[in-house]
Amino acid sequence: MTNLSPSAYWASLVSSADGSKLAAAANGGGVWTLQNTPTPALNLVSSNGALTLSWIVPSTNFVLQQSAGLSGWSAVTNPPVLNLTNLQNEVVLSPTNASGFYRLKTP
Repeated sequence: MTNLSPSAYWASLVSSADGSKLAAAANGGGVWTLQNTPTPALNLVSSNGALTLSWIVPSTNFVLQQSAGLSGWSAVTNPPVLNLTNLQNEVVLSPTNASGFYRLKTP
């Protein structure tokens, strides 16, 4: 078995601050790139009896879904509104007496 070190193959490697973009150059030539779309975090805030759900704008390909018991999911019909002060999509939901679960899902 040959002992391989990373320096035997890669001349350099760079990454964006959030790790979503990578580029590498090989000693023998060639450049490799990788770009991932970060998974957004779903933020929940309760204020004045309403629930505000928000997520970062670059995740525009995500759909907000809800479920009463984690077995069947349906799309939330309220469209998200862009908050320009924090660049987050926001959906405000009216209070109900029922418990529920929310998630972001790619179509």
